[in-house]
Amino acid sequence: MNRETLELLVFVGMCFAASYLLMREFRAYLDAVFSRSPGEPWADVWKRAHAEHDLNRKAQLEMFGSKWATVGGRLLVVGLVIAGVWFLAFVPVAAVLLAVYLAWGLYATRSLGLTANDVYARLLKRDRITYRLLHAALWPLHANQAKNQSGNQ
Repeated sequence: MNRETLELLVFVGMCFAASYLLMREFRAYLDAVFSRSPGEPWADVWKRAHAEHDLNRKAQLEMFGSKWATVGGRLLVVGLVIAGVWFLAFVPVAAVLLAVYLAWGLYATRSLGLTANDVYARLLKRDRITYRLLHAALWPLHANQAKNQSGNQ
């Protein structure tokens, strides 16, 4: 591969990344424009889109309750991924056990209904994966909390 081809591939990759970031940032505004009712003033469309964008941003920043809890949750998920890759490279049995534990956690959290809330519906795909993986990793805590809540009723 010569230098010109490599430069072209890097340029195309940067264009794709820029278009993704622009679409992600302005998705709420585009949805509002295309769902505009006939006769609806453009100012109201813009206000509705801005409010929707703010709600989505708030849901991403506070998906685990607070900003710091979200940062901690994301760090825990990154740690899980790094541990999984390390286990896969050096201790394959531990990688399988981690995968089984997370799969059981995904099943348990889905059966407890932890993904059916208003915050989850506003998250991007990558944030939904983070949300589900963190809840899957902490499924014993959630199962215990659900058991305590059902026992108190």
